[in-house]
Amino acid sequence: MLKPECVRYGILGPLQLRAGPDPRPLRGPKVRKVLALLLARANQVVSADTLVDELWDEQPPKTAVATLRTHIYHLRRSLDNVAPGLSDRLQTAETTGYVLTAGPGQLDVHRFGELTRQAADAEPAAALRLLDEALGLWRGPALSDLPAGRPLRQHIAQLEEMKITTLESWVGLHMQLGRHRALVAELRGLVSRYPLHEWFHTRYMEALFRSDRRSEALHAYQRLRRILADELGIDPSAQVRSLHREILTSGA
Repeated sequence: MLKPECVRYGILGPLQLRAGPDPRPLRGPKVRKVLALLLARANQVVSADTLVDELWDEQPPKTAVATLRTHIYHLRRSLDNVAPGLSDRLQTAETTGYVLTAGPGQLDVHRFGELTRQAADAEPAAALRLLDEALGLWRGPALSDLPAGRPLRQHIAQLEEMKITTLESWVGLHMQLGRHRALVAELRGLVSRYPLHEWFHTRYMEALFRSDRRSEALHAYQRLRRILADELGIDPSAQVRSLHREILTSGA
């Protein structure tokens, strides 16, 4: 019989509930949204008002609180179907809301945070291994299979910022170790995925330049300049322009 502490939850990608090696489907779109928000705020009380806002935005029915209790009931039943007693981890916090307890190693975002904290205090090579593991926890955009309401959208945005910050650290460590050539393909993908993220563009230019690909680095600058002008109506930052001048003068 599977114990509750052996269950794993995932929000770094589509919502996932795993018992052993296999994911367990969770039926009901609103039940899934309730679970997602409880996991995004795992080990914290989520107010009934916040859950109602997530489920119905600004147009809740008159029966919203009663209907929410019904969704909580069905969620508890679903949790017990995964592992007997798992529903005990979902507690009512007096009359204010609900809290879902996730223990060590059960929730992927907690593991992600633990690995990134360890990396911050590690030597570069060890830090890279930790960040590789952390980034490997992502299975796609956070909670990408849910039509998120306002509370979940806020959490998804925070998760995306965490991922970008970790990617910046990962790229910075590679560059610190002089691995410019190995970075080029990865950075090409990052500037395509985050076209307005100037820092990734700058590192892409630098990686190309340090890999003796000067003309491509200059082309990357022109592409960034066009994107910023077209999308934001601004010029590249002083740091980017300085790198551009360094690349230009290197061929003089």
